[in-house]
Amino acid sequence: MSIISSLRSNFDAELLKSLRWQYFLNIGIGVIGAGYLLALSRILGPETFGTYTLCAALPAVAAAVCDYRLQEFVLYARENSESDEFRRTLAALFWFDALSKLLVVGLALGAYFVLRARGYKGLYVDFVLLSSMLVFVGKSFSGPAMGTLRSYGKLEYFSTVQVTDWIFRLIALAGLFFASRVDIRTVLWSQILIGGAFNAVVVRRATVAAGLPFAQFAAGWRGVPATLRQHGRLIFANQGISATDAVVKEVDVIVSGIFLTTAQIGVYKVAKSLAVIAWRLADPILIVIMPKLARLHSLGQRDELDGFVRALTLGLLPSAVFLYTASVAGVYLLGPLALGPQYALSIAVYPLASAWLLIALPFVWTHSLSMACGKPTLFFLGSGLGNGIGLLAIVIGAARFGVEGALVGLALAYCLPFVFSYLLLRRSGVVRLRRHA
Repeated sequence: MSIISSLRSNFDAELLKSLRWQYFLNIGIGVIGAGYLLALSRILGPETFGTYTLCAALPAVAAAVCDYRLQEFVLYARENSESDEFRRTLAALFWFDALSKLLVVGLALGAYFVLRARGYKGLYVDFVLLSSMLVFVGKSFSGPAMGTLRSYGKLEYFSTVQVTDWIFRLIALAGLFFASRVDIRTVLWSQILIGGAFNAVVVRRATVAAGLPFAQFAAGWRGVPATLRQHGRLIFANQGISATDAVVKEVDVIVSGIFLTTAQIGVYKVAKSLAVIAWRLADPILIVIMPKLARLHSLGQRDELDGFVRALTLGLLPSAVFLYTASVAGVYLLGPLALGPQYALSIAVYPLASAWLLIALPFVWTHSLSMACGKPTLFFLGSGLGNGIGLLAIVIGAARFGVEGALVGLALAYCLPFVFSYLLLRRSGVVRLRRHA
């Protein structure tokens, strides 16, 4: 069976519908989010944008450390639980998620005072606090809510709300610009108000979709200990994956800030963000395929599972080459107009910043498969090894070669976790990419 035929046989109507809406979400947020980021970076300039980036990095790292990937766990729990048990678990997960976001605020502020005491420059406590509030207000309850909407086939609602959220943020930024009120403080306050409002809408819709009464939702905090006792292995293994992923989330920014100037951090962040925008065109497959993988594994359909991931790998390889080539051409053509001469270096180094796409995309399914099979520890180990090597490369690269060296290290930190995770999944016998007689 050809690769295309194999993919067609596995992507049923429901999976294709989810994939279309996930692409709408990623492209919508990618285009609008890119417009927001590029406008903000150009308005603020490299120096101020670098300050904004550094201050937002602390809560972003704390959020990554406290991220239990509950969206993915909800998908797993829905496939492996009775409806009443699932609703009890879901109610507890909502509150566990909110508690983790509250912890983010404390961790971010604690990190600020430690770094300032050691002479780290470019950080301001009021901006760190506002960035932390943005995470708490805009993200509390959101992980379980997103997983619920996906599991109940409401991805179109979630996608529409998320894209609308970014439209409102862009409109708010335009309003601040025309009122000559754009600074770090006003930008963060606008994000807090808009993000909080849309988060509340998503959470409300998720509880309705799951048939979760308000009284059961409100009392969900009581079930947190029992839920952690029952599912703690999977939940905390996911946290380990998120903690290692913090390297590419914003640890790279903080570490690079030791060796680079604030303006160079602004340039580095723009180049990195452009690569992440390109990745948004590819990673919808990561979430969408997980229910399919979980179903094949739970039914013991090993040959079908192997064939599916084999076809994915071979099918995504030419997609990676096309995405990389097209994004490099697009950045070179449109970047100077969108960013201006102050970010010329960001454009010049984009091929380095995005090289990881060529390797990561063909193996993007490794995380979904490890979770679907109830073995997230395998991806955790692969992610830890890959991100550890990447972090070391970022430190050496930033210290010796500046922005360019830091971006080479970042590319390694992005792609190596997928490579090592594939090797571990293959070694453990979870997947076989080669055909067996």
